[in-house]
Amino acid sequence: MYFAKVRSIIQDSPIRFLVGLFVITRIVVLVAAYFGMNIFSDYTSPSQYKPMAWPGSETMQMQLETDLWKTKVPILEQFLTADTYAYQVIADQGYDDYRIDEPHPPANWVFFPLFPLILRLVSEITSSDYMTAGLGISNLFLLVAMIYLYFIGVQRGLKDTEAKLAVGMLLVAPAAIFLSIPYTESLFLMLSMGAVYYSLRGKWLPAFVLAGLCTVTRNVGVVILLYTACSMLLERGFRKPEPRDGLRFLYLIIGGIPLATYLGYMKWLTGDFLAPIHEQLNWGRHTSIPFSSYIHYLTKPYFQTSSGWENGLISFLIATFVIIIMLIYPIVKWKSFKTDGRQLLLYGATILLIAIPFSSGEHLASIPRYMLVCFPIYLYVMELFRKHVLVLISCVMLSFFFHILFTIGYFNNYFFVF
Repeated sequence: MYFAKVRSIIQDSPIRFLVGLFVITRIVVLVAAYFGMNIFSDYTSPSQYKPMAWPGSETMQMQLETDLWKTKVPILEQFLTADTYAYQVIADQGYDDYRIDEPHPPANWVFFPLFPLILRLVSEITSSDYMTAGLGISNLFLLVAMIYLYFIGVQRGLKDTEAKLAVGMLLVAPAAIFLSIPYTESLFLMLSMGAVYYSLRGKWLPAFVLAGLCTVTRNVGVVILLYTACSMLLERGFRKPEPRDGLRFLYLIIGGIPLATYLGYMKWLTGDFLAPIHEQLNWGRHTSIPFSSYIHYLTKPYFQTSSGWENGLISFLIATFVIIIMLIYPIVKWKSFKTDGRQLLLYGATILLIAIPFSSGEHLASIPRYMLVCFPIYLYVMELFRKHVLVLISCVMLSFFFHILFTIGYFNNYFFVF
């Protein structure tokens, strides 16, 4: 009776269900953060220990807070770390004023401008500080992204419950904590999913506007713009020139304006159109052959880098799962590739979304976070295992385990999370 009622609620209103799922998973994050902060040691400050005597032996025990009302609770400042400070600086002061050919410390040009621009706009409109504004907009973007993902799933033939489960997999992805903090993940997911959604419906103006905004959110945004342009060409086919072609060309120009504006500004500020790319060297990253970091791990496996910045084993497991899904999917779905060019096009875009992060050095640093925004993966997992319930449940439970682990690590300042 109870489960029948729950099922009825889920099926009656997808938006209501998604909002409820959003709220519940935010509560789970806070609960995991609370217990993690009070049971596990902080990575950046030494723990206190006391001797503990057992019959015939002595040992040391980490001291935990005994008074419930004195335990740590997640506060606003603890949601901000690493890149969030860079976005706040850009929102408040703009980009670093250096020339590319003069000696300078690592410049913030590598951080694309849309998120800090929205951050500043919302902060001024609401008269709130950057921290509060950043948390608010990131969670709002996440909610909208969830809705887009649900409707994309339905458009691709998933049943209502299956599309909702695909959204659930996004929310319990290993690095899903970054969907709730002032990072670009939620914004990029919302824009990229919106561009794909409108492309599937043939609504080219909103599709190109959102795809264009993707290009000034993250460096992989050009993949979404390329996907949108190819989708439009696929819809047009190889027909003779027609009056609507002028409008299509206008849409393409609209999609390219944000990135052209940003790179033009970089040329004026730094003397280099591609300063955001070239400056990666100053941050210890360099362009490499795609998946060379993955191959490097196979030849020289490591648990943790000397800096503590990356847990190699966790990154490798997540990367391997994604690669396996991408290898299996075209084999199982080959017939749909031949009959629906949009399927093949989205698959190609997903390969690029995955390959680009695997082309920036010899380590797997931040790979779980980069894989988070490759949203077709959640749809592919659902489509591959929709009839294999045990496999699907195993995938969700394993992902949820890493999600909790990452959440605890994040709030205890463990660098491998980032």
